[in-house]
Amino acid sequence: MKRYLDFMAKYYPEGDKNSLFNTYGYSTAQLLIHTLKQCGDDLTRENVMKQATSLKNVETDLALPGIRANTSPTDYRVNKQLQMERFNGERWELFGPIIEDTGGCGLTPRHSSSQRRVGKGAIAPCAPSNRKRRDRWCARCALHTLRTLLVMPGLSRA
Repeated sequence: MKRYLDFMAKYYPEGDKNSLFNTYGYSTAQLLIHTLKQCGDDLTRENVMKQATSLKNVETDLALPGIRANTSPTDYRVNKQLQMERFNGERWELFGPIIEDTGGCGLTPRHSSSQRRVGKGAIAPCAPSNRKRRDRWCARCALHTLRTLLVMPGLSRA
């Protein structure tokens, strides 16, 4: 966090340090820097894609402890982990283990028959249309849906 705050003070002092846009941009830039360093002098599209799709346990300054970025040639998703937290009246506290989505895109045979669209092109696997059954979502699909809604706040959930 100190590195982020120092960066903001130096390069964008008038910027909102709590802005989701600024924190997202900072973390994304860290991943880009890591990828380009892995490329070395070979900055061809093929090598950049190869490096970007083979991130292994990359930690960024703003990620929670233990949260790491991993990608593969068949799974471009960077954010596959989350840590639950709750407000104790004074501050936010982490609890429970790090939850990880280990599936591909969530479109496994088990889930593919019960997909529903939550917005333009975004699919929430195994999200039942019956609201009473939502507590039966598997952890992977709940994580996918949460991530989709957080990353795309303007999505229509029709």
